[in-house]
Amino acid sequence: MLRPASPCKRASDDPRDQAIEAGEQPLSAQTIDLRPLAPAAKKIVLHSRVPYERAHDLLLQQLLDRKIALFCAVGVDCCAWEDAMDWTCIGPDGESRGFVVTTSHPEESLADAIAFAEAWTLDEPSGVEIIEV
Repeated sequence: MLRPASPCKRASDDPRDQAIEAGEQPLSAQTIDLRPLAPAAKKIVLHSRVPYERAHDLLLQQLLDRKIALFCAVGVDCCAWEDAMDWTCIGPDGESRGFVVTTSHPEESLADAIAFAEAWTLDEPSGVEIIEV
């Protein structure tokens, strides 16, 4: 049975393959950073522009599932955001679902909260992720 001709170019028609055959370095190796991606940050600064609502529980649960180590809340209703993360760590049956150090930074700037998170030491290096809500 005959197969229909493919609309795709054959590898030998591709100028990139011809360059490789000629001993040139492939373009992708020249332009793409192939280092592994950095792991997700373990230190979070949540900058709230809105008050905490139960609708935000999914976000907090996702952060807990990521096994973050530090949660800093700053901005509107930051103390309620901190309390909500604390309650996220406790399941409905009172069992622990995880452990996160939580802080709130009322009447502080975003820069202050970031500086606090950067100064917090962990066993492994971690950057600070800022989440705007």
